[in-house]
Amino acid sequence: MNNWIFGDFFGNGKVDTIRWLMRDSAGIEISNSSDSVQFDKLVELRGSQNPSCYLIGSMTPNNGIKIASNKQLNGLTFFKNEGDLNNDGIDEFSYVIEWLDQSNHNTFHVSQIKVSQIQELFAFPIWEWQLYDLQESESLVNKIESGKIEYYFRNDDFEVVTAQIKLPN
Repeated sequence: MNNWIFGDFFGNGKVDTIRWLMRDSAGIEISNSSDSVQFDKLVELRGSQNPSCYLIGSMTPNNGIKIASNKQLNGLTFFKNEGDLNNDGIDEFSYVIEWLDQSNHNTFHVSQIKVSQIQELFAFPIWEWQLYDLQESESLVNKIESGKIEYYFRNDDFEVVTAQIKLPN
């Protein structure tokens, strides 16, 4: 999973760097590496840490911008620059939070940074295994015309469904 993305996230014509990280309830950065930890031990560990996930970048406040906070939070499982989807001069990014639960349901978020806050433009439900089918250059959203995207998801019958939406500026 990529912790870093690059793009013009502030509309100033410059390439910005954004990464996500986790901090415990005391504000200390914690590792998101959990490959060698058994699931039940990881749930216990995260519960004691009460983690929050932040975006840190070249133009974010020093303490970062909080994405989420929850005892079942284990970082992000997907994080990608989607380019300027709504033609406002600011690159949007997508992410999926990694929850420590036994569910395969999750939410795909399309957002941007405005005035040092995350502004969610659109979110839709997904099955987590959809992410594993994606190649590194692919996403579940595609710009089809100025300010309009097509997104892909699977319905309850596991069929691939596409829909379109106009994004706000």
